[in-house]
Amino acid sequence: MNIIKRFEINKNNTIEILVPELENKFNYYYKPSEKLHKFDEVTAMLIQKNKKFTLKVDAVQVVIEEFKNMLIMALNNQISLPKGVVIGKLGALFNSNTYEDDLDSIDFGNFWLWSGPAVQTWLYNRDNKIYLEIAPSYPWLYVEPEKTEEYISFDQFMKTYKPILVTELDKNLVKKWIKECHGILENLEKEHEQMLQYLAKCKSQFINALKKHNIDLAAGKVTFSDIDTTFENEWPLKNFDGEIQITYRKENTNQPIYVIQVLLRNNIFTIKVIKDLEWDLPVFEEHVSNLNDLFSMIQQTTHLITANKAAIT
Repeated sequence: MNIIKRFEINKNNTIEILVPELENKFNYYYKPSEKLHKFDEVTAMLIQKNKKFTLKVDAVQVVIEEFKNMLIMALNNQISLPKGVVIGKLGALFNSNTYEDDLDSIDFGNFWLWSGPAVQTWLYNRDNKIYLEIAPSYPWLYVEPEKTEEYISFDQFMKTYKPILVTELDKNLVKKWIKECHGILENLEKEHEQMLQYLAKCKSQFINALKKHNIDLAAGKVTFSDIDTTFENEWPLKNFDGEIQITYRKENTNQPIYVIQVLLRNNIFTIKVIKDLEWDLPVFEEHVSNLNDLFSMIQQTTHLITANKAAIT
């Protein structure tokens, strides 16, 4: 795992934002690349001497945005802990109330920063101060327990319950973290914009290649699904292992009627025609291994679609 950012709470506690190596990377929308993309999945981890606690697993943009927004609210004293709740006891109250299905007495969502596997992270104000609380949650709050060796009853869990970390955050430290979050998010957005510009160029080059092969897109709209769509001066793709779609929709609507799907896996192109987004039932499917055959098959599929006038009107 690579460290994107460290947020040092004190000498014994640090929050790290971690992203896997490329071979283990996961992206919610695109094929992962060496660069950090805003949809790359990351892990927010509390590092506490020899212990590690997973606080959140989600897209890096989501993790950082949630952190930044909650820090800003705390800095502005907007998330005051109810007077009846003791500092450091919010996690215990969450466990009890959730287990007893009594969630009306307090809105825990006001203080929820992150949720991880049986660990909850809370941020709140009391007397114009900022507190971070990281606490365990009963593993079977939301699921039926399996009576394995790991299982303990809720009463047993609460007998030994104690928060993982309760600490006051210095306001200057919070301001520093907010600034760092802003910087990360700005860089992610710049990278995303560059990628979108690159994909727009790719799309234009692909459309030009279709025109060179006398393929009329008619009502079709080209979209790309992978981040690593790499072109030279013109199509074909270099090192492409992904998908291109040409989508046909009803006139003046967003309803898909036909989709031409072009996939490349292991140097074999697959061309499918899918009707009404019935993804498991292609009305046409062929496999080819060279570009001339590919464009020939695309031409045949566009003719197949446009010949059916009712489908695109």
